[in-house]
Amino acid sequence: MDANPMMEPTRELSIVGGTGDFRMTRGIATFTTDLIQGNQYFRLQMDIKLYECY
Repeated sequence: MDANPMMEPTRELSIVGGTGDFRMTRGIATFTTDLIQGNQYFRLQMDIKLYECY
């Protein structure tokens, strides 16, 4: 994975590699994070798109 700018509300991370059926996989993970400190609420939504999965 590449750099993870935590303060951005939506960010993309590259995915390279894996194990088992996902060996040699490339793709992109899109993270959307909501954080409300008053109620200690944290939500992480992750969408993963894989390219060239062998």
